[in-house]
Amino acid sequence: MARKTKAPASEGTKATPSPDTEDASVAVRREHEQFGAEFHFTSADADFHSFNTNAVAARSTINFPDVKDEYTGLWAEMAIRREKLPEIDGIVRRIVQHKDRYQAVERLTNVPWYVIAVLHSLEASGRFDRHLHNGDPLTARTVQVPAGRPRSGTPPFTWEQIAVDALDYDGLSHVTDWSIEHMAYLFEGFNGWGYRRFHPHVKSPYLWSYSNHYTKGKYVAAGRWSETAVSRQSGTMVLLKRLEEGGHPPRDPADGCERSWTRTTRAARGNRARGGRYLPAGACTCRPRRSSRCGAAILACHHPVD
Repeated sequence: MARKTKAPASEGTKATPSPDTEDASVAVRREHEQFGAEFHFTSADADFHSFNTNAVAARSTINFPDVKDEYTGLWAEMAIRREKLPEIDGIVRRIVQHKDRYQAVERLTNVPWYVIAVLHSLEASGRFDRHLHNGDPLTARTVQVPAGRPRSGTPPFTWEQIAVDALDYDGLSHVTDWSIEHMAYLFEGFNGWGYRRFHPHVKSPYLWSYSNHYTKGKYVAAGRWSETAVSRQSGTMVLLKRLEEGGHPPRDPADGCERSWTRTTRAARGNRARGGRYLPAGACTCRPRRSSRCGAAILACHHPVD
C-alpha cells in the first residue's frame, strides 16, 4: 500500500502544527529520552519501541507457533539496562575468549557456538570445571536435576564430554531451526515453563533479565516462587544481543557467512512480524538468501561489499 502523505502547504504560507500535535511530539521525545537514560538499545530501533508487550496467556502445552510472534516482539523491543552493561560486556568478553572451545562442541553437536556459550554462562557461570547441565562439579556425575549425568564414563569428566551429553540430553543437538524466536523458545523450555504457565505477568529472567522486559519475580528454588526476588544474572537473549552488537553475529551453516540479527528498516521489521526470516540481502560474495514466505531479502551481510 502506498504511504499517504499530507498535502503541502500553499506557496507563501507556512504550516503551523496544532498545540495538540506539539504536546504529543514533546511527550514522545521525553519518553524516549527517559527510556534512553536507563536502557541501551540500537538507535535504528528507536522508532519501533512501544515500551510494553502484551503477555501471552499461559498454556498447559506450549507450542512454538503459538508464541513465535510474542518472541518476535520481545526481541524487537528489548533494551538493555545501562547500569548492567559493564557486567554483561565482561561476560561477552569471556565468551569470545573461549569461542574456539564452544565451536569445537558445535562441530560435535551442530548446536551453534553462541547458544552453547550463553547456556554455559547461565548454567555454570562460564566455568569449564562445571557441568553444562546444571553447574555441578565435573569431578562426579550430576547431583542436581538432571541427576546422574552422564550415564557412562568415569569421572572426572572433560567439559567437552559433558557439553555434548547436556546438549544431546535436552534434544538441542537435533534442532535445525536457529532463528531468534526458536532460540528463545528453546531457552525458555530449557529452563522451564513455570513463568509462562503460573506467573505470566513475569517474563522469564532466564531470557530477559537485565532488560526492559524484566524487573522482579523469580523462582528461588524448585517450586518456590517469590514475587519480590530479582534475578542477578544476565538473560540469554540479552547476551545474544550484546554478542551481536560486539560484532559476533550468528553463523549461517549453509555458507559459513556470519549474519546480523539487527533490524535495518521499519519495512524489514514489518516483514519479520509477518513471518519472514532475518536473511542477508546478498550485498557481498555470500550466497543470497530470501524469505521462504514472502521472498524478501531484508538483512545485509557483515562482509565488506566488493
